[in-house]
Amino acid sequence: MDRIDLRVDVAIPPVEQVGTVGDAREVEELRARIRAARALQCERYAHIDGVHCNADAGSEARREFMQPQAQAAELLRRAMSQWNLSVRAYERTLAVARSIADLEGALDIEMQHVAEALQYRLHLGR
Repeated sequence: MDRIDLRVDVAIPPVEQVGTVGDAREVEELRARIRAARALQCERYAHIDGVHCNADAGSEARREFMQPQAQAAELLRRAMSQWNLSVRAYERTLAVARSIADLEGALDIEMQHVAEALQYRLHLGR
C-alpha cells in the first residue's frame, strides 16, 4: 500500500446518470485548472531534464521546489510518526500536496494542502 499515493472511494452513480455528461461549465472549469497547474509544473521544472510535473520530481527537485510552510511541515512530520509513514510516503505526500496547491494557484504548500494529501494517502475520508 506504500506505493499507492491516492486512495479515493468512488460511488457507483445512479443508473439515470450513466452515459450522461455532467455540468459542462463545471467540467470546463476543472479542465482549465488542470491545464494551468500542468503548465505551472512544466515551467517550474523546465531546467531539469526528464521532469515535467511534480510526480516526476526526484529528491533534489523536491528539496528545491516542495518546501512546505512551517505548520504544514510539522503536520507531515507528526503524521509520519503517528502512522509510521516511510520516507517514500513522506515525499509522495509532499508531491501530492504540491499538486493540490498548484490546482489552487497557491505559491506555497500550506497546511490544508498537506492535510488533504494525507487524507488521500491514509484514506481518512471513509
